[in-house]
Amino acid sequence: MRPEFIAVAAAIVLATATTGFAGDNAPYAGTWDCEVSTFTFTKDTYDSGEGPMPIQKVEKEEGNYILSFPTDTRSACRA
Repeated sequence: MRPEFIAVAAAIVLATATTGFAGDNAPYAGTWDCEVSTFTFTKDTYDSGEGPMPIQKVEKEEGNYILSFPTDTRSACRA
């Protein structure tokens, strides 16, 4: 097999295997007014009105997105 073909095939596999979100298009991104507080999710942060908190990890589990934060807390969002 030619090295050029292997390099192109590897690039295609890497490009299609990426799980990141383009721009701010995370399925859970948005702002919700729950009358108690307004909650904002971006691809990288969560803000409950007290200032943005970085999202450390995102996992998809049975239609839910499980977000992990530096405070050792997790939140589930259905998108």
